[in-house]
Amino acid sequence: MTNKNNNEKPCRRRPHMMINGAGEVVFVPFDGKEQKNHVMHKPTALMLCNEISKMFGASLRENTAEECPLTGSHRDIIFHLSRRDGRTQLELANLVHITPPSASVALVKLEEDGYIERRTDESDKRKVRIYLTEKGKRIDVKAREVIREIEGKAMEGFTEEEKKQLCVLLFRMRENISND
Repeated sequence: MTNKNNNEKPCRRRPHMMINGAGEVVFVPFDGKEQKNHVMHKPTALMLCNEISKMFGASLRENTAEECPLTGSHRDIIFHLSRRDGRTQLELANLVHITPPSASVALVKLEEDGYIERRTDESDKRKVRIYLTEKGKRIDVKAREVIREIEGKAMEGFTEEEKKQLCVLLFRMRENISND
């Protein structure tokens, strides 16, 4: 769906949500009108996490498109290399939660675009390690600035205790899923 004005970005309709009188998050019909016998469906915590993740990704792409044209796993790979350069392809695949073949495709693209370089491991010539280039490091700095801005906006009105509690709850969800 696109707006009439060609200068405007396409809009994607998301189900509207609200917090009802019982303090629960519920979906609201697109027309915003509650009907008498309408069942108010409730999104799950993972549905909300997924939507927030997509909105975050879209905002990150929108705000860094020119300086940082990276998406999904490419951004995640650079993030992990910026914390510890010289990882192997398999380490990166595991950290980013993608298959080794998908990591290989992403790394080829990042290398072609000049964000990373591959080097043979000095102590084990069978291993190839991945390193950020200067261009990759600059992109990481820019993306982190934008991420801080988005996170600041997302966390407006939260107390420090609420932020801490939210992180603990999300971490517990993460651990529950990773234990499968």
